[in-house]
This record gives sequence, structure tokens and C-alpha cells, in this order.
Amino acid sequence: TKRDLFIAAVQRGVERIRTEFSRVAEGKYGAEALAAMGEAYQDLLLQDSELLGMQMQQFAACHDPEVQAAVRRNMQELWQHVENVTGAPIEIRVDFFAKGMLCNMIAAVGGVGAGGDGGAPMWQSIIDVMQNDVAPNPDADADAEAEDADAGSPREAAYAAYVERAFASFRQT
Repeated sequence: TKRDLFIAAVQRGVERIRTEFSRVAEGKYGAEALAAMGEAYQDLLLQDSELLGMQMQQFAACHDPEVQAAVRRNMQELWQHVENVTGAPIEIRVDFFAKGMLCNMIAAVGGVGAGGDGGAPMWQSIIDVMQNDVAPNPDADADAEAEDADAGSPREAAYAAYVERAFASFRQT
């Protein structure tokens, strides 16, 4: 049926994300793995508009009980996968998934990488906050550590520093 085909497509999209998360996190744990996953997710969205479309459509189709059950199962598995790979506490994973949904929204409205303005300066400032944690932060030591970190790109280093600060704040509580 069309529903079965849709559910299979949803499953394939989530599996692609899970596979990419595993690939980029290989040999990493904690903040380093989570930062690599966040970077990879943003790259996937920019590279594959069909994956983004499927991400959006799967949630919109949750009025159908069978689709809802499949989407819920897939998201639970992805949630568990992120926990297994990173060891991140629930508070960190909530932030990670919330930022992923914000990335979906920005990409869906053409806020970044679209032709024309698309409100790019506004959207870019939001992305900068997510990637660089430019909000006031008293933890300057983590920023210095990020500069010394061996990272593949400045964006990756900034995101890794943000994630490390988040992990550190939960270790202190």
C-alpha cells in the first residue's frame, strides 16, 4: 500500500541518519561524538533536500496511527542510539534533538543556502548561536580548550566546545 511505502521511506531516512551518526562518531564518545553527530546532521540536511522533506513529512503524517507508530519507534531507536554512542544524559540529548528540529525548520524555509536573501542574516545568526554558543558564557576555559582542539573545521571545533561545556555543566550537578 501507499502507507507501507511511506513507512518504508521514513525508515530508510532514519536509518541513513543513524548510519551517518555511527560513522562520524566511530572511535569517539561523549561530547566529541555528539559534536560530530550534530555537524553530520547539518551537513546531511544541506546535501539532501529529499531527506529533509521526509523528516518533515513523517511528522506531518502522524495523524495516521500506523505512521505515528512507525515514526515513534524510529525516533525512539534514534534517541537510544544517540544515548548508546555518546553516553549523553537526557538533558544533553533533549538539547541535541531540539536543535536538530530547529535545523529542520531553518532548512525547510530556505533560511540558509537558498537563492536570494531568504532572511539569511537572521537564520545565520541562529545557526551561529547553535554552533558557536555565542550567548554570554562565563566558561572561557572551554573556549580556550576548543581553540586548542584538533578539529576538522572551525565550525566543528566551536560546536565541540559548546557540547563540552554542556557536558561539564551536568557533571557538576
